[in-house]
Amino acid sequence: MSTEKENNINKKRKLLELPREKRSCKNSLARLFSQDPFDLFNLHEDMKKYGVEDKVVEVALSRAKHIMFREIKPVNPTGEAYNCGDDIVVRNKMDSNINIFSRILMFLTALNKPRILQMAFTDFDLVRLFELLKSEDEVERVNVGQSIQNLFDQKISQEKIKSLIENELSLFLHGIRTHTGLPILLHLFSYTGPIREEAYIENILWFMQTPHLDLLVDFKDIVRVLCKDNSKRTILTIKFILHIFENVDSLSKVTLVEILVILLPCIDSIESIIPGLCALINTSILSDHHLLLEEAIGIFETPEIYKLIKPFIDQLLPPIFPALYSLSKKYWRKKGKVRVFKNISLILSMNHLVFEECLIKYNKKRKEPEKGSSIEIVERCLEHSTLEKKKEEEFNKNRYKK
Repeated sequence: MSTEKENNINKKRKLLELPREKRSCKNSLARLFSQDPFDLFNLHEDMKKYGVEDKVVEVALSRAKHIMFREIKPVNPTGEAYNCGDDIVVRNKMDSNINIFSRILMFLTALNKPRILQMAFTDFDLVRLFELLKSEDEVERVNVGQSIQNLFDQKISQEKIKSLIENELSLFLHGIRTHTGLPILLHLFSYTGPIREEAYIENILWFMQTPHLDLLVDFKDIVRVLCKDNSKRTILTIKFILHIFENVDSLSKVTLVEILVILLPCIDSIESIIPGLCALINTSILSDHHLLLEEAIGIFETPEIYKLIKPFIDQLLPPIFPALYSLSKKYWRKKGKVRVFKNISLILSMNHLVFEECLIKYNKKRKEPEKGSSIEIVERCLEHSTLEKKKEEEFNKNRYKK
């Protein structure tokens, strides 16, 4: 036993006699094959702290691929059955050390060593790397996504990476791929631009028709980035939203309206989309879905959109007036009343002459005409809005009294 201890001491003494660079290299190579997760974690920290030699990078990349690359079976549902509860985070067993090696991989791919990375990742390796985005482990998916982004930044097989991203999105849209890792794919899709118009139409626009769009929390920001400084794509996206609006579920409609609020200030005129915009507002008001209704009415709150709409209020107000006027009489949701009445007043006061004409036509179709001028009606609407706001403030004040 004493002989074994002496041998270990001698090995450590010889290792300490080496220069620090060689000592670090030799030590790192041995530790890469450790089964102890804490030792691997410390190795990762040491790599970040002291740096890493080319030889260690090559072996570490090979070891990470050996540990991480495996078959990922599609266990989660997609399509109509998809909801956020499906995306359950199931951790890999700690003895597999997959998450630690995913961190090591993320660190290594960020190093400025393009020659080594190019040799380490063949086209087949990239395919297997993308497979890991379907992992049931959320931490692993995030680390792999960042590793792919690092490789793209290093100009490693950029066209292949773009092709694989588009392929994965296409598989999802055709119901072959599950939703797992989809937000990461969408982020990579926007990050690896510029995006071809065909790819934008086939992926992002068609995504807008998928169920439960509201669960893709970053989707609005991705559309914003992809449409930035591209007026043609912005107009195309707006018209596509107006075209599909009737055919998506209510919560997806809310997301589409939020995207419209982002994109409308980026165009010069709304004249060409007025019929579609009127149809969207009417559909939203008549849906009785309070989130959708309030979001659609809230379009007019944005100063840039208000300026776009005001010159064309004579074309926009008549088609939406009956639904808008009916809403002002019966909106039921206490929490949203202030916002709804404020925006109705904002719309109706854009042009009093147009409002008068709409009111006259509206009254002709009713058996009992509305009493009062248009100005008085707007004033009543504003008074109602103020009253509701005071009630809400009073309620909140009394609520927190001891």
